[in-house]
Amino acid sequence: MSVVYPSLSTKGFVTDDVSKLDFLLSDFFTSDYNQSYLYNNKRVSITKIIQDTGGDITLVISELKAKLITYLASYFNNIAVDIIPDGDINTDVRSRMNLKITISIIRSREEFTFLLKTDSSKFSSILKLNNGV
Repeated sequence: MSVVYPSLSTKGFVTDDVSKLDFLLSDFFTSDYNQSYLYNNKRVSITKIIQDTGGDITLVISELKAKLITYLASYFNNIAVDIIPDGDINTDVRSRMNLKITISIIRSREEFTFLLKTDSSKFSSILKLNNGV
């Protein structure tokens, strides 16, 4: 049995995997590192990961993968995360980063792919891809 996600939206307690993952990733992409007094410096934030790694794409990928697995494992029993750079990583442009994030919920055989684009350390787009394309 998977854990229920308590949302503050009109949906209330979210039980289905698709909606739960959507809420969790929205929180992950939009939260700030020290947004809470109660959980000060314990929140997981993608902007903090990019800041701590200095924008080095290989470090961002390894840190982001580890943090996402830990974060999502609290809500899903069996999950896999794969992150690959989208585009050429050999360029020395640290201000732009494109990551293709694939999350697989093995129990329900669901797979979700997102394309995350940053420009000058700001998110320019977060796209949910259909069928990984």
